[in-house]
Amino acid sequence: MDQTHASSPLAGAVHDLATEVVLALRNGDHLATVCGAAGIDEENRTGIAAARVIGADLLLPSVLYGRHPHPGDVAVLDRAVREFPPKPDAPAATAWSHWHMISTLQRFAPPPPGATGPGTAAGTGTGTGMTGTYAEPDAAWLENAPWQSFTHQLSVLAPLAVPAAPSAVQRAAADRTVDLARGFVRAVRRRDWLQ
Repeated sequence: MDQTHASSPLAGAVHDLATEVVLALRNGDHLATVCGAAGIDEENRTGIAAARVIGADLLLPSVLYGRHPHPGDVAVLDRAVREFPPKPDAPAATAWSHWHMISTLQRFAPPPPGATGPGTAAGTGTGTGMTGTYAEPDAAWLENAPWQSFTHQLSVLAPLAVPAAPSAVQRAAADRTVDLARGFVRAVRRRDWLQ
């Protein structure tokens, strides 16, 4: 793990993992495994936390190139979902990120029959007490948000913008295209964005 610019082991792991995702996206066939290339497996706790930070984008190269994700990448993302569920008072963006990780796992690596865990019929969700598919979080807060807040939140939720992954966030964005355009133009003209 190259941590020459990292301020902590987690920051270094996030940097390495994000770099491998970008390389896989650029090349299409860079490596069969994103996590393996970053030196992360499902026993690496720091790597699991880094996968939680990256979220469902960990499997984005597989999603966009129409490949089956590497079993090691799936295992790391699955463990990140299990070990780092959102707290009950977590921000909406965190709940949406978690939902997106679970829905991505279900689409590309459905659990085997009889399995238990997040989003499985026999599982208990992710500490929420829900069974079956992890429920889509509420997105009503996006409907009446001022355009500045709306576009900022959409930038935070950008990983949800993948093909064949409909969600309430996607529908809210489709309903507010003028506000979305305002936010984009503002960010480009000001060359900044609330982070």
